[in-house]
Amino acid sequence: MKHCKLVLTLAAVALSGASLAQITKVGDAYQMRMKFAPGQKLVYSMQSTTSAPGQPQPMNLDTEFSMKVNSVKNGVADITYSVGPMKMNGRATGGVNTATMKMDTRGKIVGQTSGGQQPTQMVLPDKPIRVGQTWTSTNSIATMGVPMEVTNTYKLNRIVQKGGRSLAEVSVTISAKGNISSSGQGTMLLDFADCSLVSATMNQTITVRQGGQQGAQPMNITNKTVIQRKN
Repeated sequence: MKHCKLVLTLAAVALSGASLAQITKVGDAYQMRMKFAPGQKLVYSMQSTTSAPGQPQPMNLDTEFSMKVNSVKNGVADITYSVGPMKMNGRATGGVNTATMKMDTRGKIVGQTSGGQQPTQMVLPDKPIRVGQTWTSTNSIATMGVPMEVTNTYKLNRIVQKGGRSLAEVSVTISAKGNISSSGQGTMLLDFADCSLVSATMNQTITVRQGGQQGAQPMNITNKTVIQRKN
């Protein structure tokens, strides 16, 4: 179970920040900013499959998360973030964890969070991005009692048409180092029309080093996470 929480934390850092992102054409580039509206609520499903050494079968975890805008003042939104309940291999586990935070239009958390664990959001680029360009965000998190610095590199791959909608395809590469390290790649689709994350997929490998245990071999955990908007 703790391995699933770890990989979901890393996937959420990389993928969930664009849930309320607005995309605007500026010349030959695209500006990405959060679009907040009081009462707005986006709900997503998340499916995760994790494999680890000594595990007889993969762990399949199903859950959902949501972001609700409570109020907006001077471009800063008060947001409630909820995740859960979860199902592990079809069995219910845990309840709903809720946190509140203040977030600016680039996705930075600028006010104190209350409630559950603070979700770490993707920070949007500070200037318009052309197709093929990249930007990077670094987040400090703690999971399984271990502090980690996670670096995510994003790239605007292309603008596509799907189901009558204009979508921005963004790829992400994740990297984290330390006693727990991670590497992975993913892709997300952002909707121009309603300014939301439509879907996302992340594949990653997490390496856990057994600190203080002489001769202990690192443990490699593999994971695939898929996120889909529900509303």
